[in-house]
Amino acid sequence: MTMSYFQQESERLLFRKLHLEDIPSWEAFFMNNDRLPFLGLDPGKSPKVLAQEWVEKQLGRYEEFGFGHLAVELKTTGI
Repeated sequence: MTMSYFQQESERLLFRKLHLEDIPSWEAFFMNNDRLPFLGLDPGKSPKVLAQEWVEKQLGRYEEFGFGHLAVELKTTGI
């Protein structure tokens, strides 16, 4: 079986494409994060807007380049 970039796994983890449903999970990453300028993001935007833009950027990367950041889930919990 050939494993694709978008469907990787380890003993404990599953790696998958991000989905729009993942946006709320990303909001905490953008709260009080003083490193946003290094990511090319506007720290003046709300965490909700930044999370949405981030996930949408990854979706665009999947289409344009065939790769992008992946979500990671524990196999035991799906979280």
